[in-house]
Amino acid sequence: MKRQQREGESCGCKVGRMIYSYELTGSNQQLIEWWTADDAKESLRDIADYFNQNLLRAELQRNGYSPLDGEIANIYRLLTDDGVSRGMETQTRKRLERQGLDVESLTDDFVSYQSIYRHLNECLDTEYVEETQSVETRRQTGKERIFALENRTETVTVDTLSQLVDHDALALEEFDVLVDVSVTCLHCHRQHTIDELIENEGCQCRQS
Repeated sequence: MKRQQREGESCGCKVGRMIYSYELTGSNQQLIEWWTADDAKESLRDIADYFNQNLLRAELQRNGYSPLDGEIANIYRLLTDDGVSRGMETQTRKRLERQGLDVESLTDDFVSYQSIYRHLNECLDTEYVEETQSVETRRQTGKERIFALENRTETVTVDTLSQLVDHDALALEEFDVLVDVSVTCLHCHRQHTIDELIENEGCQCRQS
């Protein structure tokens, strides 16, 4: 019988070592819940991102920095997203280094989705069981993902504009950013908000 990993004990794999090193109490249970919860199963890539963001949060707090809401996800994106310019990544790294972080060591500690999978299966003995989601659950999940993307775009835009203003590269005082995705049906040319489209279960022209 496989021995279960106990709280505060490293199993020896990379994920286990990071949980132990960064003192991420409760992470094993959180990983299991993300992977198996019937109402909100996450992909392995998403779970790896969440886990790595927890590493980043722990390291920032260890260095006396209290991140604002949404800041962790944005910093992680700036460090890891291939779509981020080299200049933005370098600027982010330098800012973190000024706060006392060893950014190179931190990013080396980030884990892959393959590592997450091995930890869940081999160390925690957790098996993913596919469940059939209801149509309503799929709609709600889809809507939440799009809204989360809107919020992330808004956060990145505010952060970028603020940095330009701070460096006298943009003449702007107080400002507000609104991100609102709309969908145009190419059959009837009606325009819908995401909320309307999903709540109405599609475009009216295809339901008549």
